[in-house]
Amino acid sequence: MSIIVIITPSVMKLFNDISLPEDIFDGDLFIIDTIEIYKTSEDILITDSHQIIFKTEQGEVKYRLYNDRIIKSINGKGFVTMMFNVDTFDISETADSYKIDINTTGGFNETVHFQKH
Repeated sequence: MSIIVIITPSVMKLFNDISLPEDIFDGDLFIIDTIEIYKTSEDILITDSHQIIFKTEQGEVKYRLYNDRIIKSINGKGFVTMMFNVDTFDISETADSYKIDINTTGGFNETVHFQKH
């Protein structure tokens, strides 16, 4: 019993010192979500450099930058925050693809390309 009492504070301090990069997990989930939506989409629209809409059989899935968050909505309802602490969410279009650049204060920096249908 005394060994457990002596070791417990050290173990607790060790776990308290571990910090997980939450922005990276948010970013990974965002990318997985957009890829799944892209696979089922029929068309993609860019309404401005901070908003992209995937048209699917179930309706329009919109991702947009609002303050420092990426918000997802389906048919204009059910707003869900996908990512926090977003510095950059830039969407651009080339002749054959769409590009999303994402940068967060937590160190998540990715560029995602979607081929045009």
